[in-house]
Amino acid sequence: MNSDLIPTEYATHLERQGFVLLSTLGRGLSGSVYLAEQRSLSRKVAVKFFDSAFVRNESAMHKRFVREAKLLARFQHPN
Repeated sequence: MNSDLIPTEYATHLERQGFVLLSTLGRGLSGSVYLAEQRSLSRKVAVKFFDSAFVRNESAMHKRFVREAKLLARFQHPN
């Protein structure tokens, strides 16, 4: 894990949930996406965090985030 790119609080939070952050996949206006490994299932997953307090506290952005997560959870793809 490159600790220069991944905030310690993100890594610590996910570590408690059974994930290990591996690298940064991308950054945008609302947040950052990281590659992580879910230890219990031995699989790689993408994890998104809101990076700004404004975005975290904006209800419309929260609804959009939840909608995006539900849509992406339905995908099944070998890659």
